[in-house]
Amino acid sequence: MDVTEQERQLIEIIREWDKKANCELQIETVDGIWDIALKELGKDRGARGTGASFNTAWDNMIRD
Repeated sequence: MDVTEQERQLIEIIREWDKKANCELQIETVDGIWDIALKELGKDRGARGTGASFNTAWDNMIRD
């Protein structure tokens, strides 16, 4: 299986989270639409993206 650039970036972020506490990743698919949310719990910042595929949703990530 080939890993896309977007998947590689997600893996790198998860590895970095090992150094931090209280992080949340949420990935949902509803009727073929992907929604990805990344958040540091206890902080008013994060990022969210939506798209027709994981890669599109990842590329559409916007910081809160």
